[in-house]
Amino acid sequence: MSQTMEKHFSSPAFQKAVDQQRKEAKGRKITMAEVAQHKGMMDMWIVVRGQVFDCTKYASSHPGGRLTILRNAGGDATKPFDAEGHSFEAVMKLAKLFIGDLVEQSEEEAAEAAAAAEAEKLAQEAATAQRARQLQEEAARKQAEELQARQRAEEEARQAKAAAEAQAQAQAQAQAQAQAEQQRKREQAALFLAQQQKQAAEAEAQRRQDEAAIHAQRQAALRQAQEKQRQAAQQQDALDQKNKADLEAGATKSAATTPSLQISSILSSAPDFDDEDDECGTPNAVQLMR
Repeated sequence: MSQTMEKHFSSPAFQKAVDQQRKEAKGRKITMAEVAQHKGMMDMWIVVRGQVFDCTKYASSHPGGRLTILRNAGGDATKPFDAEGHSFEAVMKLAKLFIGDLVEQSEEEAAEAAAAAEAEKLAQEAATAQRARQLQEEAARKQAEELQARQRAEEEARQAKAAAEAQAQAQAQAQAQAQAEQQRKREQAALFLAQQQKQAAEAEAQRRQDEAAIHAQRQAALRQAQEKQRQAAQQQDALDQKNKADLEAGATKSAATTPSLQISSILSSAPDFDDEDDECGTPNAVQLMR
């Protein structure tokens, strides 16, 4: 496996790619102490075969995950890199991450680098702790804000509900008042109609009573007139009967005296006739008497 990896790293293509990156880095030389300072989640340097690579941006797209690189960040990753048996394509991707060549240090420089690395580590730990505290404070602040927001929302919801209930109650009261007013108006209208009907009925009864009284008066007057007419007729009948009787009595009396006088007058003035009719057939006085 190491021979294969050695072949990949010694290939002209890899060397050309690294030389290109080296030119861009202006032949930068990096110590292991400096490499050791870059082993954070957002700052990952590794050493492979004496060359330094910055894998920070590539870590998120690494097939093995960010943690695989993080475990070897800040140190020599040659062995684990070879052990994974990376392909030539992976080696060529690594060439694009080249930032400088690793250089050896003296013991004094190593000690200083170690001290600096330790100081950096402590600073990073302090920064991490500070960041953790900030995150905790931020989380606590967000929780407090969320709690306040939730409380405000609950209070607004409660107020909105109370307002809605109050509005609904007011609408219900207004509706009840409107219904009561309508009922009162209907009752007033019914009462007014009943009064009108009562007055109309009373007026009709009075009218009928008046008509009955007038009719009774007319009937009484008619009966009185008829009675007067009857009495007048009776009186007239009685008078007529009296007059008739008087006439009849006078006529009877006159009839008793008038014929004898007439006969005497006729006899005295008439010629002598036979007992029988004359030639002309004129009845004689005896016949006249008859």
